[in-house]
Amino acid sequence: MMKTSTRPAGKYLFAFVPPARITPNSCLPRRLFNENDIVTLADSIRRYGILQPLTVRPSRQQITAYELISGERRLCAARLAGLREVPIIIMKGISDRAACEIAISENEKRADMNMFERAEATAAYLACSGLTLRQAADSLSIAPSELSKDMLLLKLSFDERRFITENNIPRETAVASIKIGDGRDRLSVLKYITEKNMSYPDSAEFCIRFASDPSSYPYIGSRGRNRATVEFYLSEDQPAQRAKCSVKDAGFFINSIDNTLRRIQSCGVEISAIKSDSGDYVEYNIQLPKNTPGF
Repeated sequence: MMKTSTRPAGKYLFAFVPPARITPNSCLPRRLFNENDIVTLADSIRRYGILQPLTVRPSRQQITAYELISGERRLCAARLAGLREVPIIIMKGISDRAACEIAISENEKRADMNMFERAEATAAYLACSGLTLRQAADSLSIAPSELSKDMLLLKLSFDERRFITENNIPRETAVASIKIGDGRDRLSVLKYITEKNMSYPDSAEFCIRFASDPSSYPYIGSRGRNRATVEFYLSEDQPAQRAKCSVKDAGFFINSIDNTLRRIQSCGVEISAIKSDSGDYVEYNIQLPKNTPGF
C-alpha cells in the first residue's frame, strides 16, 4: 500500500499523494479544457515532473483524501501522464470561504478561462461564503458591477453559452443580450450579430435596441420564423433596402403574384409565367414580349 510522505513547509505541509486521492473543489467549476493543451502539459510532466505543487486541504468526507484548491489543469495532465504520485501543499484549517478565495484568485490568472467558468466560480463563492454581492466584491477586490454581470451571465442557457463561447462573443455583448426576454429570440440575435460580423460596442447596442423594440426587426427571432420580408430596389444604382412591412404567411406573396399576373393578362398583355417548386424555393419564370407597349 502506497504511503503519503509529508514534511513541514512553514505553516503548511508538503507531500506526495496518488492523484486518485484528490477530489474536486466546488469553487473550481471548470469542466472542459483544451485537449491539445492538456496533452502538451502531460508530455512536459512526463519529462520534467510537476514543477509547481498542487494546493489542497484535508477532505471532510474522506480521512485519506484531499480537496483541490488550485492546480486543476496540472492534476488533469498528471492523470493523463500516468503519474503514481503528485506533489501537494496541504493547507490545514482553511475555511470554505478562504479556499474559494484562493481558487478564484488562481483562476483569475488563467487567460484561457471563459466568462461562464468565472461566473460559476463567483456563484460558488457567494454560496459558500454567505456574503452579499458588495461584501464579496470587497473581499475579492472586484468591482460590484463586475460580480453583478457574472450573476447575469448564469441566466443564459447551455446552448447560448456554448454559442457565445464558440464564436468569441464579447462579455459585454453577452450581458446585453440578457435584456432580450425570449430565449429563442436571444439566440437568433446572437447568431445574427455573428453573421454580420458585428464587433463591440455595436453588437451590444444592437441587442439593447432589439430588446426595446423587437417588432422593428421582423426578420429575426420568432417574428422571422412565420413571416416573410421583402427587399426592393429604389433604382439600379442604389443598394437593396428592406421594406417596412411584414406578413404572417408567405403564401400571401404567392397569391399576390398570381393575382397580379391574372390582372395583367386580362388587360391583353401576352405575359406568361411558369411557377415551379424547386424544393427550398418556389420559382417563377415570367416572360414578357419586347413588343409590349411601354417596354
